[in-house]
Amino acid sequence: MRIFFFAYVLPTVISLLLGCQGAIAALGVDITKGNTEKVKISVAPMHSSTNLEKEIGKSCIRVMLRDLNSTGIFDASWKLPAGGFGTTSDGMPDSSAWTSVAKDVLVTGSIKEFAQGRVKVKLFIWDVASGRQLSGKSFNFATGNWRRAAHSMSDSIYSRITGEGGYFNTRIAYVAETGLPGSRRIAIMDQDGANNIYITGRGEFVSTPRFSPDARNLVYMSYAKSGGSVVLHDLETGYSTALGGVRGVNSSPRFSPDGRHVLLSESAQGSTNIYSIDLKSGKSTRLTNDRSINTSASYSPDKKSIVFNSDRSGRPQLYVMNADGTNQRRISSGKGGYSAPAWSPRGDWIAFTKTEGKSFHVGVMKPDGSGERLLAKGYMVDSPSWSPNGRVILFTQQDPPSATHPFRSRLVTVDITGTNTQILDVPTNASNAHWSPVLRE
Repeated sequence: MRIFFFAYVLPTVISLLLGCQGAIAALGVDITKGNTEKVKISVAPMHSSTNLEKEIGKSCIRVMLRDLNSTGIFDASWKLPAGGFGTTSDGMPDSSAWTSVAKDVLVTGSIKEFAQGRVKVKLFIWDVASGRQLSGKSFNFATGNWRRAAHSMSDSIYSRITGEGGYFNTRIAYVAETGLPGSRRIAIMDQDGANNIYITGRGEFVSTPRFSPDARNLVYMSYAKSGGSVVLHDLETGYSTALGGVRGVNSSPRFSPDGRHVLLSESAQGSTNIYSIDLKSGKSTRLTNDRSINTSASYSPDKKSIVFNSDRSGRPQLYVMNADGTNQRRISSGKGGYSAPAWSPRGDWIAFTKTEGKSFHVGVMKPDGSGERLLAKGYMVDSPSWSPNGRVILFTQQDPPSATHPFRSRLVTVDITGTNTQILDVPTNASNAHWSPVLRE
């Protein structure tokens, strides 16, 4: 089997080690052809000695299978050979029978409680064709944090096979809503929809939550007071404070890559301009200065450039400027209007939403405006946000009203190939979502 991973945007073949004949030479997706062969992964039960270890091991594997299968590039399953299958206490396979069910990759492991309320998982990845070990890694965690640990295990498998960073041990901030006035709340959940919590209470109109680069803080808009305010919320302490420095109606806050500044837009006297706020000093710096609407600013990963949208040409288009506001130039050139730009954490693409006639799209283009590609289409789509590895885009999709669903707004992901779309499991209608960085273990 020979497959190429993200060949359109990453032309190099991501090869595993193992130079032996029959080993897995390259794994991934060739997005230039649209149809790909999935990498088949078999996950064996973890070796355990107690009921607690057994149950946590099973729960971790269920999460891992869901994570891996959601990518569209893996076919992961929990299978046993007809004659049974075992692992040693260290998680090594103790039988050659596993080759009958594992086509490409085998994952084995062991779980052991080593202290009160803490367990250790040893995880191993095997190349089926050669029978050789690709990697081994240990995960120590509190029993109550098993789900987060399982996401880290998924990241480890994903990274070893694809050569890309994982994105499973992450969270998503979004606006939970029912479509009724005053029913919008900031919420956070794991990327698979688990552990949903609410950050704000009912009756407060809020929008655009955005994570800080270390995932410890959120910045969002609150319109509890006249004109609205930008709120900085500490996720560890629960403490919130309003950012000052810019008068008028504020909108579209977003952190800089180093977490030291927040970009936002201020509307006053018929125009909307972009400012940078120094979080330490509180000093504001105006970056645009004209009579048009300039908003939705997003830094490049190196903090040297900013992409934003502006209607200075008559309809919303994408522009890039230096971080100090100089050298403003338009990069979008297609038909229709462009908005909601978001710079990839890899720096190679800018995601956006595009409206052309009655059609709404999520797409990407290179920072110079070339290579535009539309990845997803919907009744109304908005607010693209990148996964930490820059390979998946999260966005809001609003469905057309119907008799059974007068209002439905969902969170959807699409990979950079445009071939794998997933609807996230969210307990309410949701919008304005933002993907966190990978959480620290």
